Amino acid sequence: MVRKIILILGMHRCGTSAVGGAVAKLGAALPQRLLGAGRSNPKGHFEGRQIVWLNDQILRQLGSSWDDPRAISREVFAGPAFDLTVDLAVSCIESEFEGDPSLMVIKDPRICRLAPIWIEAAKRLGAEPHVFYPYRAPSEVASSLLRRDGQDPALALALWARYVLDAEYHSRGTRRAFFDADDFVRDPASVLRLAGEAAGVAWPVEDAEIETVLGDFVEPALLSKTAGGGPSAAGMPETVYEKLARFGSDPDDREAMAAFDALRRPREPGPASTVPRPQMRRKYSRPSVLTLRSQQMLLRLCRRRSFLPEELRGKIGRFAIKRMLRKVWERQRMA
Repeated sequence: MVRKIILILGMHRCGTSAVGGAVAKLGAALPQRLLGAGRSNPKGHFEGRQIVWLNDQILRQLGSSWDDPRAISREVFAGPAFDLTVDLAVSCIESEFEGDPSLMVIKDPRICRLAPIWIEAAKRLGAEPHVFYPYRAPSEVASSLLRRDGQDPALALALWARYVLDAEYHSRGTRRAFFDADDFVRDPASVLRLAGEAAGVAWPVEDAEIETVLGDFVEPALLSKTAGGGPSAAGMPETVYEKLARFGSDPDDREAMAAFDALRRPREPGPASTVPRPQMRRKYSRPSVLTLRSQQMLLRLCRRRSFLPEELRGKIGRFAIKRMLRKVWERQRMA
């Protein structure tokens, strides 16, 4: 039997935690070390600590972060440096899942920005990647981030659009399912039943038992609502939201994909100073490719976390990492 990995993509505050917990209830294995529950997610985040940590480190080495709406260069997802980063993701997955589960779930909104790494990692593990994408109105997301983090609504709307556009583009060619988070909290059993069919995932429980197994785990209160609908999402976010609904009936809707391609191009970033947050004014005008120095730092940090590609395990010091990386980057320059 071919193993399957469900990647739950979706912008922060879009019900991804509830989906992750519900998928686990239906039999998917969760990472061993999970982030704990919090005030904004009282039932848990269902995110592997190592996975979140690695995504944060990759974004940091790119000069980016989870709340950076600038585009990430496509060069990040090609060449020997990308291959090495995928190897780190493979080792991270191996460290997070015990045994050989036939169905796993990996959930972290940051994967929207870094999906090629995790999709390729699943394939290298001999597993089939499947994508679930719960979405929510951008105005509701902006309101939720304002309450939780005090985040500027303009930045939240830009982030929402970036996460949607990146996740949709990077997951093309993968079995996937898009669904409205509001529909999910109203009738989680029906939504997950349909999502499994669309994404090619057979649940370990019988269809008739899904509702019983989920019980009252998913509650409408998990998605808090804002009186008046929150800040205006007029313009590009509103257009993205309108087109996004088309993927619910056809995950590979060609007209919707073409519309997203047209929307994505104008958002290839300008100066970082156009982003409405002081901390976003970084040295680079866009998240850069991984440099030799930044990837060297990434590997050192992974060594401390005790997950490295097999060929790097054992007694490996910082100079050995540096020598290995120089070979990788030399191959990349010659390619």
